[in-house]
Amino acid sequence: MGQPKLKKSNVDFVLVAVRGDGEELAERIGGSVALAGENGASTEVAGGIVMAMYGALADEEKGDQQRRRLIEALKRSLPYQQLLCGNAAQPAGT
Repeated sequence: MGQPKLKKSNVDFVLVAVRGDGEELAERIGGSVALAGENGASTEVAGGIVMAMYGALADEEKGDQQRRRLIEALKRSLPYQQLLCGNAAQPAGT
């Protein structure tokens, strides 16, 4: 049995650096995660960093519209956060 070949694909993501202390930080992280979910992203949280991801996209797919809507929503709702956005090429299944 052979393994399926990995197909090169792209992963859209937004990293959100959340600032605050205690309950304020927890509320801001929760708000970022909620906005990501409303805009179709899955999330992972590590400390004050929220990573919103849109999964593996085939090269011909245009997933950046969801990411752009999320960025605009974050800027409106949580202007004190730092955002890093990108599109990383990776083989599917990794």
